[in-house]
Amino acid sequence: MGKVALFIVDVQGDFLPPDGSLQVPAGLLVPPAIISLLRDHKYHWDYIVVSQDYHPPGHISFASSHPGHKVYSDVELKDGRGILYEQKLWPDHCIQGTKGCEIEPELAAKLAKRGDIVKLVRKGWHKDVEAYSAFDGYMSDFNNPAVPPTELDLQPQRKIVQWLREQGVTKVVVTGLAAEHCVAHTALSAVASRFQTAVLQPATRAIEDRDAEEQWDKLCAVGARVIGRSNRPRTLRWEDELTRWLATDNAGAWPDWKQK
Repeated sequence: MGKVALFIVDVQGDFLPPDGSLQVPAGLLVPPAIISLLRDHKYHWDYIVVSQDYHPPGHISFASSHPGHKVYSDVELKDGRGILYEQKLWPDHCIQGTKGCEIEPELAAKLAKRGDIVKLVRKGWHKDVEAYSAFDGYMSDFNNPAVPPTELDLQPQRKIVQWLREQGVTKVVVTGLAAEHCVAHTALSAVASRFQTAVLQPATRAIEDRDAEEQWDKLCAVGARVIGRSNRPRTLRWEDELTRWLATDNAGAWPDWKQK
């Protein structure tokens, strides 16, 4: 059986109440849920990948970088790679060197004790490139994070996928913040890279629940598993559902595991 990677997406100060500049309303429920996954010996995580929004001042996603445009408005931009896209403008958040950029302290302390199996992916580090997926950053050791690269990598996902493949990872479980944005994009990247993929809803929260439900539908349509989905009838506790999914070969990104 292949190995399992737990992805912990953007559990950072600026996404958490009460002081975060882009807080997820129920975000404080997420760190203890993830810590319980780390403590519970019935779950074995071969690798843990922690993503961190890591923006410089004046990042392309900040409304403050686009005078005349309001926070949460949508604007068409060209990024540092020359790609035209629609950007939702956010409040300034997760700026390098600020408290809001830091991983939630109790969770960070637990992760630091796990040693070399924990990797850190810093994303959104380039001033002119947005990045939602945890596959769209640069990877280093959690306990010895690297400074940002000097050059923009046009295919960052390739390196992270290659590393996971080299470690024998076949399954990815995604947790963190915010559900409808970086968590969903990370899960979609995992499916696109042909990893068996599950999102653990009890260990993630959304800014807007309705938007998260739309993303869960998209993920299920491409073969991902959304475990513990709150608005679906369940015959298993989410803990048992997760245990069964982890124990099953070929357990998620294939049609026979799609949720109806």
